[in-house]
Amino acid sequence: MNIAIILAGGVGSRMKTQNRPKQYIEVNGKLKNEKEINVDRLVVNGILKAEDIVGKDIAILKEVQPISFFRFDTSKKLISKVKTITCDNLYARALKCHKISSNDITLKGGCEIEFVECSGVLRLDSSCIVKNVEGTCEIIHEYQ
Repeated sequence: MNIAIILAGGVGSRMKTQNRPKQYIEVNGKLKNEKEINVDRLVVNGILKAEDIVGKDIAILKEVQPISFFRFDTSKKLISKVKTITCDNLYARALKCHKISSNDITLKGGCEIEFVECSGVLRLDSSCIVKNVEGTCEIIHEYQ
């Protein structure tokens, strides 16, 4: 029987993040990944497009407002899109997601979620839509 142990560590010199471990990712702008993102902490200050995210703390901080040129108004705001998120804590604004599994979840700014599995607290503002909720979570509706 062959056994291999692969350790992931280091400072992420190729990602130019020498002052923090590569398991902590902060993005200002747009992050697009067609596979799984697996990190301890992910902070996106902009737009996120991803298939699957697995981590401890995930934060999608703001939606990007569309730019209108003269008479051409793109009144639809830009939102982040992720298929599944599995984490301990999630804070998201303007997120469209099929499934979220998390202990504590805060959703604001027009999130659209198909399915939530939560064991702690689910906080939503009045602009968010969550179609199905499972688990033992406490649901708190926050009004703007």
